[in-house]
Amino acid sequence: MRDLRELPLDRILVSPSVLAADFTELAAEIDRAVQGKADLIHLDVMDGCFVPNISFGPPVIKSIRKRTELILDTHITCSNMSPTTGGHCASCTTSCVLEAGASSSRPWSPT
Repeated sequence: MRDLRELPLDRILVSPSVLAADFTELAAEIDRAVQGKADLIHLDVMDGCFVPNISFGPPVIKSIRKRTELILDTHITCSNMSPTTGGHCASCTTSCVLEAGASSSRPWSPT
């Protein structure tokens, strides 16, 4: 697994989103991103409540992690965020962003 600090700063980075993949060919899609010199793989984890879309969770992320050593940049938007929600996804990813305000149990405030 690469370190985020190893990413080049002198060019635009390529980070294909798994949501754009053909899920029936996910392994081949990940391989194609690696062969195409992607810098990271972007993952959007959505529960269908905070945002209208439903995507995937830890089992899919774990299978992607087994397929590549590229940085997995994960963006989580779930309405019922808990320490385990982030923990399950973060355990297999390099970078994990929890959407501010996604949790009803901890309202987000910019101050």
